[in-house]
Amino acid sequence: MGSVRSKPMNELVYQVAGAAAVRATPITLAQAGLKEREHLQQWVLEHSEMLGTGLLILTSECDRWVSARGRERDRLDILALDTDGHLVVAELKRDEAPETVEMQALKYAAYCSRFTPETLIEEYRGWRRRYGDVLSVDDAQAQLEAHLGEDVGGLASAPLGQPRIVLLAGGFTSSTTSVAVWLREMGVDITLRSVSAYRTDAGPIISVTAVYPTPAVEEFTVSPLLAERKRDEAVRRAARQEPAVRQLVTSGVLEPGSALKVLAAGPDAAQFDAWAAKFDRNCAVWTGTASRPVRWSGKEAAALNSTGNFSVTGLVKFLYQQAKAAVPAGAATQLIVTADSQTLAELAGTGSSSFDWLELHQLLAVIPAGRWATYGDVATVVGTAGQPLGAHLAACRQCENAWRVLGAGGRPSTSFRWEDGRTDTVIDVLRREGVRFTEDVADPKQRLTVANLKELSANVRKFVS
Repeated sequence: MGSVRSKPMNELVYQVAGAAAVRATPITLAQAGLKEREHLQQWVLEHSEMLGTGLLILTSECDRWVSARGRERDRLDILALDTDGHLVVAELKRDEAPETVEMQALKYAAYCSRFTPETLIEEYRGWRRRYGDVLSVDDAQAQLEAHLGEDVGGLASAPLGQPRIVLLAGGFTSSTTSVAVWLREMGVDITLRSVSAYRTDAGPIISVTAVYPTPAVEEFTVSPLLAERKRDEAVRRAARQEPAVRQLVTSGVLEPGSALKVLAAGPDAAQFDAWAAKFDRNCAVWTGTASRPVRWSGKEAAALNSTGNFSVTGLVKFLYQQAKAAVPAGAATQLIVTADSQTLAELAGTGSSSFDWLELHQLLAVIPAGRWATYGDVATVVGTAGQPLGAHLAACRQCENAWRVLGAGGRPSTSFRWEDGRTDTVIDVLRREGVRFTEDVADPKQRLTVANLKELSANVRKFVS
């Protein structure tokens, strides 16, 4: 099996002051006056990345176990959920972990493997309640499923029965390390992470390091059983991706690090827009990874434990749920735009086929002469966003009365073009139809509201049916 260090003995930490670098003195957490529950556990609750990336803390001090003997007294330090839908069982030890720590964690993993989605929801609600955050069952479930993303398919489809194990300690014995290596070869996803302390003039410094498997060699130490499980999950996620996402990932046309924004759309577009206006909440970054190619970059991401990557649909769903707004219908790739206002669907070349524009075509046909509507309001009624709707109108040859759709301020779009090459302006045509203008701004009294447009759309559906 080879040797695996139980602590990052080669790690050197220095305190820098100008051109001078002074080596920090390694000490134990106990020597630093730090305690297991009061300090180490609290750090992990506030910084879940200490256990690994993409984790949502579900509860701490979990003791929801019942056996044939009755209620068990054992308490699991931390239970989390990863973005693949696996539960994460975490045991924390301030000092060197005892030789039985892996057996204790296995027992907790066996207990947790029986948890149902309903159990997790109640545990999560109870844990959030400790911090004054009272969640309904529906809100708690929405938060958990938003963390999973669309590609997992919700809590009901998550592989809850295959928990992962993370051991975080001041060190590990060779016995514990050997057992961990063997367990991983047998298909158990177990990780050892070391927490170390250093004394500096500025106070103690804490370092968390992956001990086994280390990121550099993980692909060589994954067992065939574990590798097969990871491949199956990757295939499942890829199969759930929208065609536009697969095209973007494969082509590499969008550079990793590209800035993105989630648009306001759907029946609660105004509510989402107001929520997103604070702290750049609708901002994201394209990562280009196969299964979760976007990352939320809003300033509140760290506070909400949402610094991990999302699927495109998962990000849209998560942000709308955070805004307490209804998730818009249609493809999520129509709702995320690049810095130059291209939707992901357009960038992938699937913009015309990712959304059904029939309702738009029917609505445009019944907008009466002498009235006008905005891109945003029409988009809200048909279930998309103003930018992709505008792009569709500019390219569509089936859109009747497209000149009757104006910008939010009542001005015609500068990108509007007549198909037949006519030279009169949109304002000329609308004036002939009876729309009044003050300079280049249409009379707001002649604007069709969302309610007016919904009524028109409903009448069309009644007629068609």
